[in-house]
Amino acid sequence: MKGRDSHTGNGWKMYVDENVVVAEFTEAVAFDEVEQINETFLALTARDGVNATVACIDMEDAAGRKMLDGAQAAAKEAKDNGLEKWAIADDGIGKLAIKNRVDLPEYEVEAFDERTPAVDWAKE
Repeated sequence: MKGRDSHTGNGWKMYVDENVVVAEFTEAVAFDEVEQINETFLALTARDGVNATVACIDMEDAAGRKMLDGAQAAAKEAKDNGLEKWAIADDGIGKLAIKNRVDLPEYEVEAFDERTPAVDWAKE
């Protein structure tokens, strides 16, 4: 399904790859786009068979409080849709900061340097 049902905005892209919602962030997201991102995320995680998400981070300050708060809030809402796994892919140290600061005990959370191994893990 990758590529056929892609949702994009300024600095972000989101799509479903088998059972995984992949969210790519390439720059800080504007405040007025946060609602659209969350609505898109919740709609995609509500699809049959989707049980994991991968956040691919390629931007400065990915571990910022605003980013973490938004990600956690969306993930908690998506739990009702059957989400079980949450991965962060970031080639910098941001992934470890996010993984260590995120408060999602109901999820299996992992951090990776690249998207491909993160998506592979999420598909398991």
